[in-house]
Amino acid sequence: MNKKLLLTSALVGSLAVAGSAIAETKIYGDLEQVWASSSRDLAANKQSGSEGYGSEANIGMSASKDIDLGTLKYGFKFEGDGDNTFDQSEHYLEVTSGAFTFHLNNDAGSAVSLDGTVVPHVGDQNDTLASRAGSDATSSGFIDVNGGAYVAGSLDVADGKLTLLRSIGDTGTDSGTLGSTSTGSNGDNGWLVAYQGSLGVEGLKVQVGRSEVTKADGDSGDKQLNKMGASYKVGPFAVGVDYQDYEDGKGVGASNNRQQIRYGASYNVSDDLSVGVVYNEVEVQNSTTSDAVNEEVTTLAVGYNLGGLGVKLYVSQIDNLGGTSGDDAQVIQIQTKQSF
Repeated sequence: MNKKLLLTSALVGSLAVAGSAIAETKIYGDLEQVWASSSRDLAANKQSGSEGYGSEANIGMSASKDIDLGTLKYGFKFEGDGDNTFDQSEHYLEVTSGAFTFHLNNDAGSAVSLDGTVVPHVGDQNDTLASRAGSDATSSGFIDVNGGAYVAGSLDVADGKLTLLRSIGDTGTDSGTLGSTSTGSNGDNGWLVAYQGSLGVEGLKVQVGRSEVTKADGDSGDKQLNKMGASYKVGPFAVGVDYQDYEDGKGVGASNNRQQIRYGASYNVSDDLSVGVVYNEVEVQNSTTSDAVNEEVTTLAVGYNLGGLGVKLYVSQIDNLGGTSGDDAQVIQIQTKQSF
């Protein structure tokens, strides 16, 4: 037993020395486990409720070092869940010189992404909770051009970051699209311009941007997303709102455009306990439902840190799921996460 311990210690020490000679390197990982249950109120969809367990494991490496051009940062992450083996799809290479950063990344990196939000929330966003019941109307970013390979330039300005980005190539799917809103199969290319920062105001967060993906075969125009949002934090309390307008580029009678407004508030009860509430409403323009109504999602969330074990509880109410009047649903989710 002692020999094994000594051997392990020696091996770890040699790796640390070798790594430090090349760059400041960090190996990290996490394990996330989720149990969720959903139920539907509409009689025709009562059997569509579900209950299940899922898990996801991530292992990654990040490194940084000084070079002639400035500071080089690079890394990658392997992700695996219960449905597939570990897949290394996230990686980045970034060079920062002064206030400017060059990005050559795939589904990762520090460039501004419209998939995220400045609206305060605890854990998962409302689109994840609504999807547990089968909704695809709600989304944190209907066009995510950072979701594939991209080249970008970012400039530190106004206590924030301004990013100009263009997607490059594709990975066998519709590059630059997200979820059920994606169409076409020719590797559509997209671009994004976005800013996120405080504008020099303490406690303020602002996000504004536009992304566009070139039209796919059979569509009448490009897919477009315009998004803007702001939040303000005072002590342990934060509140925010954002709005996004998505057009899918399809012709009249075939479009599934979305307009969404989202409100959120969170409160840090202590260093370990946080509570939050998020409400969003989506105007659903559904080509298959002429009498579509707005989908509404309200989520209450509680997060607690048990000395390195993060636990979150979510309770969501979804009204008019997918734009169908009276198709209401409830979702309960428990999530744990351990990091190393």
